[in-house]
Amino acid sequence: MERIVFEVGPTEILFELFQYEMEQQQQQQQQQPQSGNSEDDTNNNNGRAELELTPEIWRKMLDRIVGAAKQLDMDAEDNKSTTMSNSNSSSSSLLASRSVNDLRKSNQSTLVACAGGFREFLEDSI
Repeated sequence: MERIVFEVGPTEILFELFQYEMEQQQQQQQQQPQSGNSEDDTNNNNGRAELELTPEIWRKMLDRIVGAAKQLDMDAEDNKSTTMSNSNSSSSSLLASRSVNDLRKSNQSTLVACAGGFREFLEDSI
C-alpha cells in the first residue's frame, strides 16, 4: 500500500490533500469507458476532463483523515502493550515510549478536530 503523508491542523488542510484526491478522481475517470468526446467534457488547456471538488472528494478526504486518526490509536495501543510486556525496559526507554505515545495522542486529537470541522462543512454546504 502506498503511504502518503499530508500535514493537517484543526483548522487547516493543505492544498496537496485536495490535489491528491482530485488526481485520484481524474485517474478513475480516465480508466472508465467514455461515452463520447463532447467539447463540454474536456478542458481547453490539455483535453483532460474537468475536475471539480465534489461531495465525493470531500468524503474521501474525511475518510482518509478519520482512518489516520484510527491508525494512530491502534499504534498507541500496540506500543502501550509492548511497553507493558517489556517490564525490564530502562527508564529512558520508558520515557521515550511515553513521549511517543503523547505525540501520537496529540496528532490524533488534531486529526479528530480536523475531521470534526470537515463534517461540519459537509453538513452545512452539501
